[in-house]
Amino acid sequence: MHYLSIFYNTQERRRVFGRSLFRASKNELPLPHHSSWACLCPLVAPLTITSRLFHPWDTIRPLPIPHRLFTLKRRHQPECRLDPLAVPLLCLCWKTHLHHPPTSRRYDTYADPLVAWLVSRIVRGRMDQNQAYAAELLAASVAENEAVREALARHDGMDALLCALSRYLHTSPRDTDEHEFFRNVVDTLQYMLLDAAQRDVFLACEGVELMLRLLKQSRRVRRGALAVLLAAAQYAAGAATCVRIVEAGGLRALGALLDRPDDVLLHLLHAMLYNLASDSAPRLRLLSKFLDPRKVEAVVEARETGASVDGRVSANAVLAWLAMEDDTLQALVTTRVPAAELAEALEGAEFDPRCVAASGDTLEAITHALTAYLRSL
Repeated sequence: MHYLSIFYNTQERRRVFGRSLFRASKNELPLPHHSSWACLCPLVAPLTITSRLFHPWDTIRPLPIPHRLFTLKRRHQPECRLDPLAVPLLCLCWKTHLHHPPTSRRYDTYADPLVAWLVSRIVRGRMDQNQAYAAELLAASVAENEAVREALARHDGMDALLCALSRYLHTSPRDTDEHEFFRNVVDTLQYMLLDAAQRDVFLACEGVELMLRLLKQSRRVRRGALAVLLAAAQYAAGAATCVRIVEAGGLRALGALLDRPDDVLLHLLHAMLYNLASDSAPRLRLLSKFLDPRKVEAVVEARETGASVDGRVSANAVLAWLAMEDDTLQALVTTRVPAAELAEALEGAEFDPRCVAASGDTLEAITHALTAYLRSL
């Protein structure tokens, strides 16, 4: 990269740098043995370099580089041997674009062509580096802007993301790149599920059933599936997902994981307890899983040795719900953790006041009610 640092060292050469990149994106560079993708790679690489004195993106910001790139990539067929360069190039360009001030971003202009192309990439054939870059770019884009999430919804992104995960029903990610691909798809799904309307689409696409089947796979795949279920089940919009988990036979899979619960599983159980209606069949079925003393003991151990503060808070909340719901469960809990100790642990818990359960009560109010009940025992 030394020759590039010399190349754009002066003001005039910086202008040449921007014009060269723009001409390359229009496929105007006369290179008989290399595609414009190949010549663009060394030009875009400096965009990831940040300097106090010179930001290369300032040179090309006025030029519609992303638009040209999206136009150029359409002229490459998937089977073209130079096509794998397309997504890495877009990834370099767009990731730098994401990290500049909001005034320099034009997501709305590029969201639809970008998302339509990336969606077609992540579901195509066997996972390769091209797909890995596409998933990374998609995850970065939906995290940064709501317009990209809306574009993803318009292009059936939920169905495409679930199809991308379905390849791991009978196999686990083979290497680091494939694990990264899986994680990026999971992250994208979690951002999509922030929208209540997309949770309905998730249910219609049988996303719950897919995640429950993925719980039988390796630990990393299992943790990703739990994270997606949590994103779909938490807060008021997740009530239907909680019911579907029970109706789809998910309690058996979750019960098997309760022997060694992690933070994500504890968060999911907490969400199900505050979202499932009182005295409903799904709620009673969930509570019956804790009649096994070993399950209660595992949650008690998690509250004491949990890896994170949030995980310990969820463990305390689960135990408090069990103590309040049933006399038998209350005896199982309070013989292991005194009610006063559990109430004291819950008093220090903090919840976002905007977080609301299916009942309409905030999680903060629900926690205060649980604490008051424990104090009364």
